[in-house]
Amino acid sequence: MNAEVEKLKKQLAEERERWQAERDAYEDKIATLEATIRTLEEQLESIKSLVFGKKTEKSEKTTEKSEKDDFNKQKVEVKSHMRVVRGKRKKATLDTSKLPKEIEYHDLPDRQKNCECCQGELTKIASPTVREEVVYVPAKLKVVVHKRNVYKCKDCSKKFGNPHIKKDDVPKPLINHSPAGSPSVVSHVATMKYVYKVPLYRQESMWSLLGLNIGRKQMANWMLITFNERLSQLYEYFIQKLLKQRYLHIDETPYTTIESQKSKIYYWIMTSGKYEKHQIAVFQHQDGRSSLQAHKWSDDFNGYVQSDGYRAYNFLNEDKHLGC
Repeated sequence: MNAEVEKLKKQLAEERERWQAERDAYEDKIATLEATIRTLEEQLESIKSLVFGKKTEKSEKTTEKSEKDDFNKQKVEVKSHMRVVRGKRKKATLDTSKLPKEIEYHDLPDRQKNCECCQGELTKIASPTVREEVVYVPAKLKVVVHKRNVYKCKDCSKKFGNPHIKKDDVPKPLINHSPAGSPSVVSHVATMKYVYKVPLYRQESMWSLLGLNIGRKQMANWMLITFNERLSQLYEYFIQKLLKQRYLHIDETPYTTIESQKSKIYYWIMTSGKYEKHQIAVFQHQDGRSSLQAHKWSDDFNGYVQSDGYRAYNFLNEDKHLGC
């Protein structure tokens, strides 16, 4: 009897997984069709504006008629009225208080530090500020050669025949066997790519101007190693830190990729509340938007969860599930 029950449970679990996969596939298809409909609607509106929109061109006949109508218009007396004259808008002052200051003195040459009348020696009485200017210092590169001093004990060599060697530890490189892949260079590449949206092929020419030939493939490899390996423990630390907060917002958004076999890939985002002390946002991409990812992030969370109306979050406790 127990064997039959277990068999039925297994069949039900398999059927549930198959149904979940089919539902995700239908939802992906619906999302794709909705995106196609929106694109077609935008194209239709654009065609309507071209066909039925106002024309800027005027024929010579229309122009002559307009000029004639203007000439025949009657003069109408307009009552006097008060006009409010607005003052000039104040220019925003430049705040340079957080920038380092460097004072540059402009002094007379020694041969001119005598009075032209009596040839007496001139005495400095003040050094007033004439103006301030912000100076841009272009980026520059340098090579740091790491050397390590090695020490040995001469007495041990004489007494025991084997010298005692001692040397300091050297910090491990971020990217093995890559002199250019230092933390400062890799962090700058990541900042330019993900914060300022500068693609790697443009950064390739920028580094070349500084005298360093770094290929885009090499920089892409740096990003994979850094984020998938070097920062993986930090990523998990942020997740655990986030799960200890009082409030979470979870959402998923679709995007397209060239290599994906599906029409839509989803980015799952989990963020902290607005008034939390530590503001954290965690991103993770998945092939679909099933409830498995929501379970992974929220099963160990005891606070309040805010989400949209997507049914993948229906398993959450109603008392702690907040609407969008």
